[in-house]
Amino acid sequence: KLSLINKVLKAEGDTQTTVFDGKEPIVVITADSQEYDTKTNVMTAIGGVIIHYKELETFSNKAVIRTNKSGDLQRLDLIGAARIKETKNLALADHFVYNSDSEELIAMGHTTSNAVLDDGSKLVLKADYQQFDKKSNTFLGSGSVKIWFKDYYAEGPKVTFYPDKKTNKPNEIYFTGRSSISQDVKTIYADKIKMILKPKNFFAEGNT
Repeated sequence: KLSLINKVLKAEGDTQTTVFDGKEPIVVITADSQEYDTKTNVMTAIGGVIIHYKELETFSNKAVIRTNKSGDLQRLDLIGAARIKETKNLALADHFVYNSDSEELIAMGHTTSNAVLDDGSKLVLKADYQQFDKKSNTFLGSGSVKIWFKDYYAEGPKVTFYPDKKTNKPNEIYFTGRSSISQDVKTIYADKIKMILKPKNFFAEGNT
């Protein structure tokens, strides 16, 4: 359906939108229904929304894609049972927000991140809120944060990941606020805990 007055295009039933860069398809969106407002450059997709972009694949109940007049992505919202898969990594949340200007990805509500490191080891992080800053390659998590890594299990109110200075990959994890870390049969409580992924180690300080 095309509204000539409102400049809104709506498609229903097994819909697919393809965005091209020249002759090369760069984004493919499938959903039960899609609506595009040509005045605001906002695309709203509803029902089993799947988006393919390079190595990224996303799924959600609803997606809102905002672009500028040139068609470049400004903001992407994935809403409801949302997940983002990139090669071996998988993230789950009630709501994802990606802002292209700040290059920040925010996850809200029942968030889970499953990451596979270069050596094949797995890291799982659960929290109420997660934020990834691509420019600085730093990561924030807050609200009932839980981390599983090899034989470590750690939890606390807030966590920050910092990249290694040489590899620029996340390697140091800092828990702030009353936190704990468990390994085998021992558990240590502290005000601050620092976890290092490679070489694997941890430090605890403050009322330990």
